[in-house]
Amino acid sequence: MNKLTLIFAIVSICGIVQNVSACEGKTVIYEDNFANDTGGWVLLPSMVDVEKSSLVINAAAKTNQKTLNFVNPIPAGDICTDVVFGDNHPETAAGLLVWGQDFSNFFVLQIRHQGSVGIWRMQDNKWLPLIQDRADSSVKKGNAELNRLRIRATETSLSFFVNNAKIREVRGRPPQVAWYFGVYGAGEKEPATVLFKNFRVTTLE
Repeated sequence: MNKLTLIFAIVSICGIVQNVSACEGKTVIYEDNFANDTGGWVLLPSMVDVEKSSLVINAAAKTNQKTLNFVNPIPAGDICTDVVFGDNHPETAAGLLVWGQDFSNFFVLQIRHQGSVGIWRMQDNKWLPLIQDRADSSVKKGNAELNRLRIRATETSLSFFVNNAKIREVRGRPPQVAWYFGVYGAGEKEPATVLFKNFRVTTLE
């Protein structure tokens, strides 16, 4: 059994493939349960793919891998997704991206397998910290635990949540009238595989 098959098996055994509570808006703008690859994501063979009701990111050691949804830009929204870490190194990271202009300009809410949270901005391919990665009890640390990442993105602010706990709110403006959302995975000392499930974007109200 290879590593990816083992991760899917762990997820299924733990019974967490079901949907959990969604974003708070009344109207769904976009939804993807990854039953197939028609959701508009940028896919890269062996690195970003759709498999078994998950968007799977494979990142090599000391690298990050990200994807944006270029087909469904939005001006604002309540964005959420579920993240599952498998048998990964404790420093493996996963994140939810918003206010994306391209692959070099976006904001990310990031959690690590070891139980930390960070909020970062990538600007012109350079990382800028809003919150340096720090331990946070809102993150579930066990293998195959499900963590919900959520960002409420208005036209003037971003509010970041992990498992319904508010981490921070920042004021600002998106890079353009309509922007892209996405997800992110990073390996540190070892390669990493991260699963994203139940992606949803709703209206703010």
